[in-house]
Amino acid sequence: MHGKRQSTTLESDQEFESLRRINVEDQFHYSRMIFFALITLAWSFIKFLWLPLRILLVNIVELFFITDRVTYSSDDMTCFDDDYIMVEESCLAKKTEVDSYIRRAVLQGESYKNVLHGVRFINKSLDFRETQYVKEKYVASCLTAFYDELDDHLNLIVKEIKSDKSSFPKYVSKFLDGCKSVNDVSIIFRKLRHTSLILLCVQENLLNEKEIEIFVKKVKQKCVQKLFQTGNYFAVEKSFFDTLEDFFMSHFRNNEGPVFDNSVNLSADNSIIFQSFISFLVRSTDDRYQKLKLLLNDLGDASQCSEVFVKSVVQLLKESLLKPIPKYTTQRGNTIVEFKGHYVSLVDIVSEISVLDENSYDEVQVYANKLLVANNSLKWPGKNLVIMSPEILVKGSVVLDVSGKDGRNSFSDQKAGDGETSGHDGKPGKHGCPGESGGNVVIISNKIRNSDQMLIRSNGGDGQNGQDGGDGRNGADGKDGKNMSDSDFERRFPKATNFFDNSPLAEPTLRKNMENIVTRYSIKDEHEDRLHKCIKITHCTGSTEEGYEVEFCFYCKVNLATGILTFCGLPTTQSYCLVKGSDGTPGEKGGDGGCGGNEGLGGYSGSIIVLNMESRQPISVDKETYAGKDGNAGKPGKGGKGGKNGKK
Repeated sequence: MHGKRQSTTLESDQEFESLRRINVEDQFHYSRMIFFALITLAWSFIKFLWLPLRILLVNIVELFFITDRVTYSSDDMTCFDDDYIMVEESCLAKKTEVDSYIRRAVLQGESYKNVLHGVRFINKSLDFRETQYVKEKYVASCLTAFYDELDDHLNLIVKEIKSDKSSFPKYVSKFLDGCKSVNDVSIIFRKLRHTSLILLCVQENLLNEKEIEIFVKKVKQKCVQKLFQTGNYFAVEKSFFDTLEDFFMSHFRNNEGPVFDNSVNLSADNSIIFQSFISFLVRSTDDRYQKLKLLLNDLGDASQCSEVFVKSVVQLLKESLLKPIPKYTTQRGNTIVEFKGHYVSLVDIVSEISVLDENSYDEVQVYANKLLVANNSLKWPGKNLVIMSPEILVKGSVVLDVSGKDGRNSFSDQKAGDGETSGHDGKPGKHGCPGESGGNVVIISNKIRNSDQMLIRSNGGDGQNGQDGGDGRNGADGKDGKNMSDSDFERRFPKATNFFDNSPLAEPTLRKNMENIVTRYSIKDEHEDRLHKCIKITHCTGSTEEGYEVEFCFYCKVNLATGILTFCGLPTTQSYCLVKGSDGTPGEKGGDGGCGGNEGLGGYSGSIIVLNMESRQPISVDKETYAGKDGNAGKPGKGGKGGKNGKK
């Protein structure tokens, strides 16, 4: 039985091992099938997503690289030429055919959408880079076509100006003043066929803001170059204008006196002013106008001069000869007086400022477009001064002084008032006023001639002394104490006893004495029987109506058997009355002296900046900047003496 059971066990183990091997082989087979299935699925997924992933990857690359490659500076006016196409030329399979198609489509006025659709028909499909190439090629072709058409249009304008010189100002005004945006360009050149394509590029965001700005600048540049490269039609006018500017510069530098007589009225119309000026030159015999007269012969008939020339000459005459008119503005709470002109004389500025209230302005600004002649000193306490001019000519010794004023006290007396009545304190001294700070000076110029003759001063004003305090008043003396007179004492407090008085006689006097003690502090009334005798004692303290302190005492001894006051057989009464006089009042305290006022602080010195207009480097000039001195504090007043105490 035992052996049989063992054989059965072995057979079971062999079967189990066989089954285990079969299970392992099945698991391996299943795992291999799953592995191949996953690989097949992954490959199908990659094939399915490969095209979108490829396009996305290309877009990301182009977003970073193409954007960087089309970056340009604002000064590069040629970025819209052939170099505008920044995408690699090899991105299109049929590039030559596409380029030719885009150029033809632009000349025919096709929109970008239509062009893009046509390129897709030629090239079958377009990725991001290829689409970018088409867009940039289209924009460049539009710009090229517009510029070519613009050049032809400007050539016609040049021919018109040559035949009619009076038309020149019209185009100058149109191109210089009216050509500021792409909308202005579209209005001015609306007759050009390709202007509409430029507007479409802007509306469809094919041009960014920077590209639009460069486009407008290039159009304006082309217009100006064409206008001013038309030969020497306006060379004589320009030469005359430049010579007139040089004349005024020389005139103001040398201070040569009046320029014209009263025949030139600068308040008239431009044409009248110009004709008056030309007439003055014709009849003048002054050698200063020799160059202008020679050019006047070349100028010919003055009535045929261009409008721009006439306007420019009249403007130059007004700016050079009329005195600058003050203009008032407010900045950050400060009132500013501003002067502007071509040639400015400091004499005229000082004359204008002298009639103003010094509290009506805080700063003076002077702007000279050509020359400022510093031929007069100035003293404007605490005011800011700004001067800007390409050239400053210093004539003689000139001091620009904007130092602050010394403090001005509001009190006239050196000492504050004393106490008004006895025992009152003296009045405190007022504080000294601070000195005014110096004004700030800023001068910007390319050149300062004779700068060693100019001194710029901006010191702080001195602070004023504080006021001395007033003296305190002496205290009032105390009042002496009062005593009751003897007659008044005898009348009001008569003797309450006599040697032979008996009780009935003393009673009225006792009552009267008690009535004069108005205020009673204590009353003591005692009776005592000693061997059939009665002892009566009355004691009272108080004060009279005047305030005198009173002490009154009455003593009597009565025989009860006989009713007679006795002492050893004799009547016996005793009394006393004390009246104390009032104390004297103490003397009043003397008043304290007033405090001295604080010293006024000195003002700060101002800032002085003199710079070169171009290099912004400092220009050496003499400067003086000191802070103001502090004043002295006021002295305190003397205290009053105390009053004497009254006598007791």
